[in-house]
Amino acid sequence: MHTMNGPNSKPTEIGDLPEHWKVVRLEEVAEIVGGATPLTSVTEYWNGDIPFVTPTDITKLDGHSTIRNTAKRITKKGLKAISAKLIPSGSVLMTSRATIGFCAINEVPVVTNQGFATLICRDTIDNLYALHLLRSLKPQIEQLANGTTFKEVSRTSLRKLLIPLPPLPEQIVIASVLEKACRLQAKRRLINTRCSHLVDSIFFKMFGDLFSNSLGWKRVLIQDVCIQITDIIHKMPKAVDEGIPFISVMNLTKGDYIDFSDVKFISKDDHVRLIQRCRPQQGDVLYTRIGVNYGIARLVETNTEFSISYSLALLKPDRQLIHPIFLKNILNTQFVKLQADRKTRGIGVPDLGIKEIKSLEIMLPPLKLQEEFAALATKVTSIQRKQIDEYQKIDQLSKSLTMMFFSGKKMSASNSQT
Repeated sequence: MHTMNGPNSKPTEIGDLPEHWKVVRLEEVAEIVGGATPLTSVTEYWNGDIPFVTPTDITKLDGHSTIRNTAKRITKKGLKAISAKLIPSGSVLMTSRATIGFCAINEVPVVTNQGFATLICRDTIDNLYALHLLRSLKPQIEQLANGTTFKEVSRTSLRKLLIPLPPLPEQIVIASVLEKACRLQAKRRLINTRCSHLVDSIFFKMFGDLFSNSLGWKRVLIQDVCIQITDIIHKMPKAVDEGIPFISVMNLTKGDYIDFSDVKFISKDDHVRLIQRCRPQQGDVLYTRIGVNYGIARLVETNTEFSISYSLALLKPDRQLIHPIFLKNILNTQFVKLQADRKTRGIGVPDLGIKEIKSLEIMLPPLKLQEEFAALATKVTSIQRKQIDEYQKIDQLSKSLTMMFFSGKKMSASNSQT
């Protein structure tokens, strides 16, 4: 689990740690309790004053460390009817069934359903330290899970889990630093989300409601505004360790851009063969067409040579008629997505054919208005990309700090200087 060698370190069951740190079982520093759900058929058990936490409430927090409000509430009668106890504020709620290892600290007394193992912390452990420690141990905790229908971590297994325990003042320092990084990440995510919503708002303000076509724009088919709509031959080229980037659906779903950070590669020969029919170029639009993530459009913003999977369609816009940024954004509207939903075929794996993509209907405002929208969208996107870059830097820093702190490296270094 931990690796740290130094004059002030000692070997332990979980790796080398500072000499003054302890290794303890989780049950030594916290009471670990479960939850339960009152009968949903008994109306007098529900819509009361007691927050009732489900795993969905925790996963919706998007990384925030505390929870106050919940989607459901129960009554005192509902609490009396179940075996679970009222959990005091300041406890660490951890999801333990199906979705495992998501954590939050409750700001008010709550009850949880059976999908939780909750730590009621004793005086020897800081609750925020416990929360960040559990997050860092998520892979190990997931390995403790058993079950066939869905995985679940037993409270018995968690009680036996060995953890590093620094003195309380050091726990507070560790938790404080990691929480600051966590809040910075949340702030960047919020700005990114608001930027996405801003582009949507600008689109709606300039072009109106597409379903009613309230501004009376000309209706056209996608094939009327593109000089080419195609895909590659339906035979996957062989992947190689180094070569030409090969873009698939997963590279279009990590953000509002084509992600080249995690790609497969194909040989130069295969690339040359594929681009005879389907050559992506800057200003083109890629459109996902196979799998659950069909109906997503992304703009090609690079001059880098690459090929695409047959799960994507390549659209080359006629720039005398349509701006590439406008094309990308209108393809991502609900108006077009609902058309795509009706046109997909396939049992199990949705498949949106090239013929069906060509027949998608869009509105076509004047090119000058499209260009005005593209200029505004580009400014917002520029801000958004900077936030994404900052988020990735903070995320990497947070991971590095977590690794340092829970191996005792950072605290050991600070202790040796004092």
